[in-house]
Amino acid sequence: NNNQHPCTLWLEWGGADGNFRYYDKAAGTRVPFELGRFIVLDVLSTITGFDESSNQGVYANEVRDTTKQEITVRSKSGVIKKGLYSQIKESLPKGIKFTSSIYIAVEVDGEVKLGNIKLSGAALNSWVDFQKNNRMYDGAVKFAEVGTGKKGAVSYKFPKFTLEQSTPQDEESAKGVWQL
Repeated sequence: NNNQHPCTLWLEWGGADGNFRYYDKAAGTRVPFELGRFIVLDVLSTITGFDESSNQGVYANEVRDTTKQEITVRSKSGVIKKGLYSQIKESLPKGIKFTSSIYIAVEVDGEVKLGNIKLSGAALNSWVDFQKNNRMYDGAVKFAEVGTGKKGAVSYKFPKFTLEQSTPQDEESAKGVWQL
């Protein structure tokens, strides 16, 4: 399958640095990204991480309902686990995490583009709290500030989000990006 994914910006949260970032393949490094306002288009679930025992990155298909749709967890070596999340979560290798895959419309260099944010761990917890208290599809989401936490000897940072009123232009731009 040679279909190119229409998403042009793939973001993740860097909990140690406290910023959003993307991977620059040409430079072989992660680059900080100033995420401001964005429109949420869709939220799916997946598995991501790094399996230290095999020294490989891990990825999975994205699903809408983890109680009804199977997740296939893979590395370059092949399939690691397959099944409903509740059936496989306890047997996943250390370093593998449940992840929200959030598709967004976001302005980049004056142009609205289709982007994706992957959130896991404390960043995912922050997102879930935001979702509980806000109707994320009824406005523009804004990355507001960086929160801090500590678990044992580990200090970490997580994003905090707010909901703002979206403009008709925001909504129209988001529809255009999503209909690619």
